[in-house]
Amino acid sequence: MVTIHARGRALGLSLLIGSVLATSCTTQHGTDRRPGAVTVDTTVSGITRVTYGSVPRGPIFNLTADLEIGRGAGVVFGDIRGIALAGDSLVLVLDYQASELRAFDLSGADRGVVMSKGEGPREIETANGVALDDHGGYWINDHGRFRLTHILPGGQVETVPFFVPGFQYLWDGGVTDDGRIWTAWSHGSGSQPSRKLGLVSGTSRGYYKSFDPATGTVDSVFVGETTGESIVLPRAVVSVPLQSKRLEVLDPAGAIWTAMSDRYRLVRLSLSGDTLLVVDVHADAASVSPDERREAIASVEKYMAGANRVAVDWETALPERKPILQHLAVDDKGNVWVQREAAGKPVLDGYTEGGGFLGTLAPTYTFYQYFPPVICGHWLLAVHSDSLDVESVIGSRLPTLGG
Repeated sequence: MVTIHARGRALGLSLLIGSVLATSCTTQHGTDRRPGAVTVDTTVSGITRVTYGSVPRGPIFNLTADLEIGRGAGVVFGDIRGIALAGDSLVLVLDYQASELRAFDLSGADRGVVMSKGEGPREIETANGVALDDHGGYWINDHGRFRLTHILPGGQVETVPFFVPGFQYLWDGGVTDDGRIWTAWSHGSGSQPSRKLGLVSGTSRGYYKSFDPATGTVDSVFVGETTGESIVLPRAVVSVPLQSKRLEVLDPAGAIWTAMSDRYRLVRLSLSGDTLLVVDVHADAASVSPDERREAIASVEKYMAGANRVAVDWETALPERKPILQHLAVDDKGNVWVQREAAGKPVLDGYTEGGGFLGTLAPTYTFYQYFPPVICGHWLLAVHSDSLDVESVIGSRLPTLGG
């Protein structure tokens, strides 16, 4: 997850209706698979397990676009790699291509460049994520220089060396309330990397690594093992489209949410790696349509055309069913939001840290598939990419209920 938001800023989204314990179909023994049924039980090891017999049916909140940044008015983004809502009034947008962090107000007006490319402490080289902390400051992951830049609420700047092996498209990390810096990390489980070209199977072990700037302590939490296939080229590796992948997001208050995209199951882990909660939702994966299949193949073939093409048996490589889940996000109240597809558009199901269902957010617009949405304050913010691959930030005001 690119942006992690501290709980000190009020969400204003009081969707605490339909929690698990208030559901009329709740049972305490056994699993009820009837549509709308909810089962709550505890395993022998003390893990709370919440099982929904179907995808919760409501409430559903339809959202329209109330904010667009990057369409007109001279604002152009090359490659958005981070969004954050700072101080409930400014939207920070990190442009990887320009090496700039820019600020906009909630009307979309440009408030200037906060950080730009350079060698100084207030400058960045190749940054791929921004995260807020519990004190109103924000952190920029400048992986080009293996460091984090911390802008404190008063404007002071400090930098922290942050050496993490590997490269991520987006920084799936943040800063927890205890001051530790976290990032997602994975490695193959084999003893030697494969030199075979083409379709290759492999297993990856996923972790969240932490660094404590105060003590220099480095630690890690194992989040799961994933087996899948990749297309190995002479100088690159391409993921097979539509196959299952691990999703994970950090809760700054002290937990990690994780899921596999081909199953509607959420697992909440402590920062020491203990399983705290499992939420199971009965849901069937949709079949991959012929058009989706052709589009997936075309996207990889287009990339391989400029990166030394290899032969791929697409009948074997592509799965027959699509992933159920697309992204996970955590808001500033510690609720987890699960992005899935409904009627061709993304929707977000919300759950409390105890597994209670909050409601479904249903935007009328689409999101860029590689960028998870941000939910903070009274806003949902996401990246939109048009038919010409021009990126913009699009956002919706969230409803306030029960307040």
